Amino acid sequence: MLKQVVAEHKERSVLELIIIGVLITLLMANFLYAFFKQESSIEEAGFRALANRFTTKVNAIHGQWLMDGRPQVIELRDNLGQTNKVKVNQFGWPDGKNCEAIWQLVLDMPLMLLNQPISVLELNTQSVAVENNDNLSIDKVCRYYFTQGQYFDYQRHSGKVLL
Repeated sequence: MLKQVVAEHKERSVLELIIIGVLITLLMANFLYAFFKQESSIEEAGFRALANRFTTKVNAIHGQWLMDGRPQVIELRDNLGQTNKVKVNQFGWPDGKNCEAIWQLVLDMPLMLLNQPISVLELNTQSVAVENNDNLSIDKVCRYYFTQGQYFDYQRHSGKVLL
C-alpha cells in the first residue's frame, strides 16, 4: 500500500512538472512572438530618436557658434567637462572632411544603433571654393541609412536635418 502511494505521488509530481514546463514554454513563445512583431517599430522609434538627437546637437553647435562670434572652430564642453573642438562651415553648421567625420563631431558615437550598423552616403558632391576656406564642401548632403530604408539627411550648408 505504501509503495502504491509513493508511486502515485511521483506520477503526480512528474505530471505537475510537465504541465509547468508546457506553460512556461507557451509563455516564452508568446513573449517572443510579441517581441519580433514589435521589433521594427522599436527600431524605427530608436532611429527617429537618434535623428532628433542629431538635430538637437547640430542646433546647439550653431547656437554656440553665434554666441562665440562666428569662429571657424568652436569648443564644446560635454557632461564630463571635457572640451571638444568642432569645425564649422561659414554658415556655422558642423562640417568635416566626410559624413562619417561629421557624425563623430556631432554625436561622438560609433555608427551603430541597436547593434546594427548605420550606413552613410554623400549626395550632391560638388566642392565649392568659399572665402577664407578653399574647397569647403558646403553643398554636400549626408544621408544616414538604417535598416529597412529608414534614413535622415543632413544638409551641410543649412544645418537642416530631414527625416
